[in-house]
Amino acid sequence: MATTNNNVVVVMIPLPAQGHLQPLLELARRILSSSNFTIPVHYVGSATHLRQAQSRAHGWDPLTTPNLHFSEFQMPTLDNIPPDTNDFYPSNLIPSFYAAMEFRQPVADLVKNLSATDKVKRVVVIHDILMSWVVQDVVAIPNTEMYFFHAVSALDVCSRILEAKLNVDPVTPPADVAEILQELASMEPGSDSPPPLMVKYVEKQMSCAVNYSGLNIFSTCKPIDGIYLDLMQQAFKSYDEHWKTWGLGLFMNPLEMEKNIRKDTTSTLPRHHLLQWLDKQEPNSVMLVSFGSAASFTDEQIRELALGLEQSQQKFIWILKEADRANVFADENINRTTFALPEGYEERVEGRGMVERGWAPQLEVLGHASTGGYLCHCGWNSVMESISMGVPIAAWPLHTDHPRTALLLTKGLKIGIYVRDCARRNELVKAETIHNAVKTLMDSPEGENLRQKAAELKDAVKASFMDGGATKKDIESFMSYITR
Repeated sequence: MATTNNNVVVVMIPLPAQGHLQPLLELARRILSSSNFTIPVHYVGSATHLRQAQSRAHGWDPLTTPNLHFSEFQMPTLDNIPPDTNDFYPSNLIPSFYAAMEFRQPVADLVKNLSATDKVKRVVVIHDILMSWVVQDVVAIPNTEMYFFHAVSALDVCSRILEAKLNVDPVTPPADVAEILQELASMEPGSDSPPPLMVKYVEKQMSCAVNYSGLNIFSTCKPIDGIYLDLMQQAFKSYDEHWKTWGLGLFMNPLEMEKNIRKDTTSTLPRHHLLQWLDKQEPNSVMLVSFGSAASFTDEQIRELALGLEQSQQKFIWILKEADRANVFADENINRTTFALPEGYEERVEGRGMVERGWAPQLEVLGHASTGGYLCHCGWNSVMESISMGVPIAAWPLHTDHPRTALLLTKGLKIGIYVRDCARRNELVKAETIHNAVKTLMDSPEGENLRQKAAELKDAVKASFMDGGATKKDIESFMSYITR
């Protein structure tokens, strides 16, 4: 039985966006369950974003988890701006990032109080790298240790570091990796850039980040990103003597995930209608279509996507919902179904396609035996879920880390194909293009080969969490380091 370790306390500071909130909350759970000691974890944020993270936790209840504490800080009231369908980037969320900079003093006060607590030897501060400005005062507080959290792939971070030409040790990557890095270096300027207001925000964070130690936690693991984790470690050997990298994701243990999504014949709760429909389909016959919590399309693009799916004659589940706003719980954000599909569309695809206009159990859908492909925006959390369930991806990257993730999927891991690349992100993707990509992934020898590779990667990820596996070793190494 675990005993309480009053010597170490963990504080987590996420960026207030779904793709950053959730993995850091799952890391909190990992820390709470991965030590012989019970280490208190303090997860901070505004009331709205704490509730958002709590409500979207999968397979566990953060509010009833012992030693997980939520520290609520005040954030300026934000207008609940709708997403701009002409802007792939979720610009409507940027004001909440700037508002979260108000956490600077409350975070410093919290860490200072914990540091001064009797018997506390170390306060481990794990902050999203995009919240580095908020923790700038924490560095000087006694007994604190700073850790960067990266909610993107190691390829993304590694390639940006090498492109920045920092004074790091020269590295010679394998030929196939060198080819990927060269392709990234030659990427069309601006093809993955956020809007100017976000660029300024990132620059502000990075100006502070250079002052912290190089202890890095990644939402990835060795079977997926190992070569890039190793390249960073090699490159920084002399640049930063404190540099360490840990690949601790998937933060939801894939063994547990698989167990949780199995059909529970003893449950009295009704099974979600999407899962009931999947139960009636052939193995690997259905494509999931979902663009995450932050992507919006024009009505014209929605119509082309609808027609492309219809023309492909493949079975599909399409999660069609508006992207998140700053407050996902605001009344006007509930049950909006404003997307215009072609007249009679749902009747025409009945029995072959399901259009879901709200919340859906995405992980369970991906884990169902009937799901054989995933058309998505290449957001890192969605990609990790798909990999954990052995489902290949039709990549439709939109912005920032998406193009690099798409390249990792298609050229590195070889478990994906492009719908279209990010350099053409401002072009309308026509129904024929979508139709061809869907047919290739779902009904071709190439698609079958991708499914086989995705299944092999899933098995490798699962094995890495077992005793002696690379991820298990990284978890043990990290826990040993913070409790040393």
